[in-house]
Amino acid sequence: MNKLTQSTVSNIVLLVIVFAISALFLWMIKPFLMTIFLAGIFSGVAYPIYKYFVGKCKQRVGLASASWSIIFCYINSFNDSNDSCSRASCRSQSVSDPMG
Repeated sequence: MNKLTQSTVSNIVLLVIVFAISALFLWMIKPFLMTIFLAGIFSGVAYPIYKYFVGKCKQRVGLASASWSIIFCYINSFNDSNDSCSRASCRSQSVSDPMG
């Protein structure tokens, strides 16, 4: 049987600790993984639009960022207001009134 040296045992213990800490970290951030993934996708999709605004704003990145943010918020506000079943109305419809 091969005799394990001190350095081999140390490396194995170190790897076990690293994997345990990594697993604990992933378990802790599990609820946020989809959010982080979708943020990355949105950033990739929005980048060409941002570059267009940088060109139109004559390479002023602050102005381009502000312009794109304002336009995005404006477009997104229409999405919320045209929703036929907002969160509050859906909750009130799904809860039955025992006195009514």
